[in-house]
Amino acid sequence: MATPRLPKMPKNLKQKQSEAVKFVNLTPHDIHVFHDEILRECTIIPASGEVARLAEVITPTGKEAGGIELYAIKHNSVVVGVPKPHKNTYYIVSAICKMLLHSRDDVLCPVRMIKS
Repeated sequence: MATPRLPKMPKNLKQKQSEAVKFVNLTPHDIHVFHDEILRECTIIPASGEVARLAEVITPTGKEAGGIELYAIKHNSVVVGVPKPHKNTYYIVSAICKMLLHSRDDVLCPVRMIKS
């Protein structure tokens, strides 16, 4: 199974001694942030229980199979489940959600996966 991994923290995100930075993981998986290339030291950012997702539009197809009504699911380009920006808070989302929220500097996504 692949373990989501964030890149090394960019210099502009490093916290100053006087302010605490908070990461909110809006994916369904714990995120392991490795601090060295040997993968010895890591910080785990647990899944928050809230998940950022693309909004779904569910419509009946008018068909059935085995007595079960069938529905069509379409995703639009609206991301749901991401709170408004808060000072010193960064939200971790999937890559597809980050692409749609590209203008938000407080939204991050894992970029490298390590199989465990």
